[in-house]
Amino acid sequence: MTDRIRLAVDYRPLDEALAHRMARALIWEPLTGMTIEQEYDGLLEALASDHRLSTWTGDPRAEGTPIPEARFRDYLRAIVRNLDAMRPWPRPLIRVLPVEIYERSYASSRTIARLLVDVLDVQSRIHRALLPVDLADGSQYCASVVELRSGREIAFVGDWFPDDGNDFVAVQTRDPDVPAAEIVAELTSDSTFDPEECQILR
Repeated sequence: MTDRIRLAVDYRPLDEALAHRMARALIWEPLTGMTIEQEYDGLLEALASDHRLSTWTGDPRAEGTPIPEARFRDYLRAIVRNLDAMRPWPRPLIRVLPVEIYERSYASSRTIARLLVDVLDVQSRIHRALLPVDLADGSQYCASVVELRSGREIAFVGDWFPDDGNDFVAVQTRDPDVPAAEIVAELTSDSTFDPEECQILR
């Protein structure tokens, strides 16, 4: 987790304003598969450890400018202070989950809606890429699995309507019982997606 933060701050001054922006990003755009509580606990665990947190352990090509350890730890502590000041933490409408869930669990999913926007637009709104997935029948799509604020899980799937002559995105669920209208109502309950952009299929 600290690697992701380390990558995001390269060439930027590690000041209070940046710590505030990073804290907001951790709340509203949490790391894939994590909740804000897990992110917060991960920061505390990292700060309590003897590991050198400022050392880049990812792709050497992305290492960037070295950051002194004490300065980086001060920055992480500033993020924690900002997170504490923002309590109680709001729950974002969309939390992105690992895309592997789609390959494992969506073979018999229901396509409940068509988003009348393209893949690039969806990616910009959920702040994550729709990644390539391969299903057991050999079909290939691009998808992102997300959890809504209610705890319901859905998937955004690109390349699902190739005969339409457009790049509209499918909304799928593996819950056989939840009404499509309920999911679409929640999906359009804030400014992420507009009701006019969601065409209920069933």
